[in-house]
Amino acid sequence: MGFIVTGSITENGNLNRQVDSFYVRIENYTLHKTTGDLVVNSTHYISKESSSGMPIYKEDYVGLDASGMLINQFTYNGESYNYAYALEFPLTESVQVEQTTYSSSFADQVVEYVDFNDDGDEVSAYRTESIETITTGSEMVTKAKININIITGSMFQYAYKVAKNHYKSLFGASNVNDLI
Repeated sequence: MGFIVTGSITENGNLNRQVDSFYVRIENYTLHKTTGDLVVNSTHYISKESSSGMPIYKEDYVGLDASGMLINQFTYNGESYNYAYALEFPLTESVQVEQTTYSSSFADQVVEYVDFNDDGDEVSAYRTESIETITTGSEMVTKAKININIITGSMFQYAYKVAKNHYKSLFGASNVNDLI
């Protein structure tokens, strides 16, 4: 299951092939619960047909014909893009939280201390010391709260939807279409 993207791209690599459209297939997706990210890896192909050459047996992977696979580093409208690494989609919601603030101030204060004169007698002496005062307060800040329950239903369908929307933001909604 994948989608077709209409848009003239040029590979950034050894072949530098140019295509007017390409097929995108999600190869894998991972949910990182600790960071609150859905990580999606996709591969670009010249066509849907060129993506179907996956071997039945793992041992046959070495002989795979990958000639229809495009390099995920490409140029579109004069800008370079690198999709060789995963796309990350945050599973977060903005919330307001109260955060403790700290501030400090210093004030000079004269303090008395005991000293000794030349004869060894105790005498009172004075010196100025800088005394720190710490003040606490609070302020409201916006934070991204992890919420993996944003995904309702199938994780694959959610990954497909957000990946497809990502491509729509780059190539335009009318240029990204399902090709099941």
